[in-house]
Amino acid sequence: MNNPIYILRHAKAEDHTTPSADFSRKLTSHGISQAQKIAKFIRAKEFHILQMYSSELTRAVQTAHQLSNSLELDTATRVPWLNIYSDTDLAVKNILQISQTKPSIFVGHNPYLTDIVAKIIGAPHGSIRVRKASLIILTYHDESEKYRIDTVIHESLI
Repeated sequence: MNNPIYILRHAKAEDHTTPSADFSRKLTSHGISQAQKIAKFIRAKEFHILQMYSSELTRAVQTAHQLSNSLELDTATRVPWLNIYSDTDLAVKNILQISQTKPSIFVGHNPYLTDIVAKIIGAPHGSIRVRKASLIILTYHDESEKYRIDTVIHESLI
């Protein structure tokens, strides 16, 4: 079964101070609010999400934490293949495999998520941009045997 794929870019984080500090940047208070709004939207729409995966970077983990609290999901499984600058082909393979068995949400970063979404739907590189605190829902269409972008929602529209 090809379940919907939920892709979420982390919410607003602290500014870059040094490249080495990028891994540990935390959500700002605005970022926490953004993540909570996305969680409320998901809950209100009653999306059937059973599992959450997150990159290991602090801002993605914190975004996922806001969702898990609101959606009563287990804590997100932290996976290195969602870390920024990881192998996108491996991430696509894992996301598609996981989505076969259970509806899941994947929390990560740009430009990495942009590349993942483009590869899943077969779009040209650079043709999609995932903004901070944006949820993209990909649904499988049997007639084309492909995933397509079904919904894009930024927290500012909620």
